[in-house]
Amino acid sequence: MIGKLLFAQSSELLDVKTNNGLPPNLALDEPSLSYTLKGVDINMAAYMAELGFLANPVSSHVQSAEMGNQSLNSMALVSARYTHKAVDIVSLMASAYLYSLCQALDLRAFQEIFLAALRPKAFDISAKYFYQVVSGAQLESWQEHIWIALEDNLPSTVSKDSTTRFLDLANSVKPLLLDLFVLRADPDGDEPGMNPTTVDGILIIQDFTAELAAVARDLFIATREYYAQNPDATPFLGAAAKRMYVFVRTDLGVPMHKGLADHPVRKAGDGRNGNGLQNTGSWISRIYRAIRDDRVAKVVGECL
Repeated sequence: MIGKLLFAQSSELLDVKTNNGLPPNLALDEPSLSYTLKGVDINMAAYMAELGFLANPVSSHVQSAEMGNQSLNSMALVSARYTHKAVDIVSLMASAYLYSLCQALDLRAFQEIFLAALRPKAFDISAKYFYQVVSGAQLESWQEHIWIALEDNLPSTVSKDSTTRFLDLANSVKPLLLDLFVLRADPDGDEPGMNPTTVDGILIIQDFTAELAAVARDLFIATREYYAQNPDATPFLGAAAKRMYVFVRTDLGVPMHKGLADHPVRKAGDGRNGNGLQNTGSWISRIYRAIRDDRVAKVVGECL
C-alpha cells in the first residue's frame, strides 16, 4: 500500500493533467526535446508491478510433505525473503519519488520567479496600448483582468515549446480583450477607437498580444537560464520541506536536472562535484543508499 501511494503520487506529479502547471516529465528545457523523468515514470510502473506480484499469497501453492503428514507447511522463510525484497522495491520507489519531488520544487520556484518578473511587464505593455481606450482605475481593472487570464491560461500551454507557447498564451486573452472593448464602447458605436470591430481596435489588440508574446518568451528563456545556473527553491518552502530539499540537494549533492545539458555522454569532469555528468538513475541511487543506511530516516525525524 505504501508503494501504491508512492506510485499514484509520482504519476500525478509527472502528468500535466494533474500537476497544476508543471511541464511534462518535469523537464526544464523544451518539452519536445527533453523527457527528463520519463524513465522514472516507466520504472515506477515496473516497481509497482513487481511489488504487487510479491504481495500475492504463497499459501495457495503449498504442497503436502512428509508422506502426507504435513499437509500445510510454514511459509515463514518465504515470507521473510519476499518482505525483504518488497522493502528494497519500496526503497527504490521512495528514492525515485523524492528525486522527482525536488525537481518539481525547483520547477515551481522557477515558475514563481518568472511570473513575478512577468507581471509588471504585462502591466506596462497593457498600459502602453490601452491608455487611449481607458485610464485610471478602469485601466487598472483591465490590467488585473488580463493578468488573471494569463495566469489561468498558462498551465494549458505547458506542453508547448517556448517558440509557440507564449504566442498562444497571449492570443488566449483576445476573447477577454474583445469583451472589455465591447463593454467600454459607446452604446451607439459613435466613439472611434472603442469598438473592437473597428480597424483601430483590432490593431491595438493585435499589437498588444504580439509584444506581450515576445516579451514573455524572452523573459521566460532568460529566467530559465538564470535559475539553471543556481537553482534554489528554499525561499518558497516551509521548514520541513526545506530540510529534506537541502538534504537531497546539498548533503547528498544531487543536482536539479537541466535536461539535455545534463546528458551523461559528455567529457568526464564537465559535471558537478567532480563526478562528471551522471544519468538520472545514478543520482537516484544516491538517495536510495541514504534511505537504506537510515540517513533519510534521521532527516524525517528532524522534519517531524
